[in-house]
Amino acid sequence: MFGVRVEGSMVGFLAVSAALALMTAGFGMLVASIGKTPDATRALAIFATLIVVMLGGAWIPMFLFPQWLQKLTVVVPTRWAMDGLEAMTWRGLGLEDAAAPIGVLVLFALAFGGLAVMRFRWEGEG
Repeated sequence: MFGVRVEGSMVGFLAVSAALALMTAGFGMLVASIGKTPDATRALAIFATLIVVMLGGAWIPMFLFPQWLQKLTVVVPTRWAMDGLEAMTWRGLGLEDAAAPIGVLVLFALAFGGLAVMRFRWEGEG
């Protein structure tokens, strides 16, 4: 699709994609639970998305970042998604090389989802 070839593991590519989808859903729920109004939530979502996409290496390859920033981005979930997707596509690596990105993305999904549930205002709460 879009001229991108999966040179590595197709199972790994699909698993990284599924983990990325879970993380994105959890992140969306967290942003929705933080925003006070629809407009504030929209602005927060746009800002947060732009930052994590930029820091994750989706716009600019990570090797162009200063060394200190490359080390700092290990706490950015999109960096792990990019690592996993690159490994499965143009780098042509196997399923075992997708394990760490998948695991980290699932942990981010659980953390974001858990925080969202804790912040969510349940019906009937004051």
